[in-house]
Amino acid sequence: MDSLKKQLFSICTEMLDEIAGVPADAYYGTPPKVFYIDFGYGNQALQDYPIKALETYRYHDGALERVETGSVNRIKPVSGMYFPEGHAFL
Repeated sequence: MDSLKKQLFSICTEMLDEIAGVPADAYYGTPPKVFYIDFGYGNQALQDYPIKALETYRYHDGALERVETGSVNRIKPVSGMYFPEGHAFL
């Protein structure tokens, strides 16, 4: 990974670790421990140039592994406000 990409993943995984570290709660539910991260270029604000995933990674317990591009997280069953697996765009 080039240095900028490595820095972006470091910031992203720190944030995902914070989410995964939140204790389960009867109202809010249980946060995911597994996340899928799409890496790509673009600007989501511009309709004619949306972010397109160039690579997809699975992040779990501090390990980042590349998976098939476009792999998606599980969204059922929902626990409070959380999906069983999270998804991030980078």
